[in-house]
Parts: sequence; C-alpha cells; structure tokens
Amino acid sequence: MAKLFSQIDHLVVTAPSLRVGTEYLHDMLGFIPQPGGEHSEMGTHNALLRVGRTTYIEVLAVNPKGKGPVGRRWFEIDQPDTTEPQLRAWVVHTTDIHVIAKSATVNLGPIKQMSRDGFEWLITIPKNGKIPLDGVAPALIQWTTDAYPAASLTPAGCKLSKLVLQHPQPNEVKALLDSIGFREQGVEVKLTEGAPCLIMTIETPQRTVVMHSLRKPHLNTINLRQK
Repeated sequence: MAKLFSQIDHLVVTAPSLRVGTEYLHDMLGFIPQPGGEHSEMGTHNALLRVGRTTYIEVLAVNPKGKGPVGRRWFEIDQPDTTEPQLRAWVVHTTDIHVIAKSATVNLGPIKQMSRDGFEWLITIPKNGKIPLDGVAPALIQWTTDAYPAASLTPAGCKLSKLVLQHPQPNEVKALLDSIGFREQGVEVKLTEGAPCLIMTIETPQRTVVMHSLRKPHLNTINLRQK
C-alpha cells in the first residue's frame, strides 16, 4: 500500500464581495491578489495571492452574476458572519483523494468535481456546508489537470510561515492529520479553552501579519519590522 501523503495547497479568506476581500488582503499584506475566475458549480468567484512555491491565499466571495448551487456553498460562505472578510479554511493537496478521504478519521464530505478557467480538480465538500471539527479540519483537493494555480501566480514576496490549529480536543485534530498523511513543518496543533480557530502567520518584506479565523476581526495583527 502506498504511503499516505498530503500537504498545504491553499488558505481561504471569505468576503462579502470580491472587491472587499481583495482590498482587505491588500491592506493586511501590502499586495493585491491576482484575478482568478468563476466557479459555476458554486456561484462564487475568487482572487489569488501566492504565499509559497506551491501555496496561495484564495479570496472567495459569492458571484453576484452567478447561479446558486443546488446544495450548500463551500467554506460556510453563506453564513451570516461573512459580512466581514476573514480567514475561513485551509485546503490540503493529495495525489489520491479517494484513498485519503476514506482513511480520514473524520468525514470530510463527498468528493466533488470542480472546474474554472482551464483548471479541474476534485475536492471534499460537506453536505451540510459546515467545516468539520468546528472549522479546523482541512478540505482535501486533488488537481486533475497539469495546470496548477500557484505556478501561474506572480511571486509577491509573501510567505506562509506558520499555521496554528487551535481546538479544545487537539488529539482529535492530530489524529485526523495523521490519518491523511499530513506532516508538514510550520503547522502546529494547540489546545485552547476558547473557540476553535485557525491562525496563520504571513511574512512580507515589510511586515509580519497574523490572521485569525475567529469572528473578531480586531484579533488580526500587523507587526512592522525594523529595517
């Protein structure tokens, strides 16, 4: 049996509109995300910012010109608390999504075929629209075309340096990561007595930015470094 393997693909920042989400990321990081495309199956569209060799941040919003999906949209984008941009989810890449999803200790949702602008992929989307483990579990993705989004993006000088997964039952989170073969440096699982959340740290040439998935935008911080 082949060894299970997965790694960070991208992080999702949801916003009430693509313009608002793009401006938010520009304000936080100092760089403007590049235009992405439309997801006709979900009625959403996106913009992308590269934060690593194969990693990027996706700004995701409902497309006002698109049609709504038959079921729930992905990444809880229809929740009432999406009136402000916020870090919402993370997605891990694998080369065999069916095996990985079956091995997962948590049901990550059915595997759906998706596409946009020449890209095609398989991704797990929970039927009820809720991200498992209180929003801390990753979605699984497998790219089925040679084209890959991060490779097409212009390097912006930003780098994802850390991703922290905070949860009251950290052993459940660790068990899930082990079950999908995820062992990547810079990702930590921590115990919290508060609400579960994701915390990502992005390094830019001018600043260190910490962004939370908690529904309190003021928790996001920017630390300017001395030159």
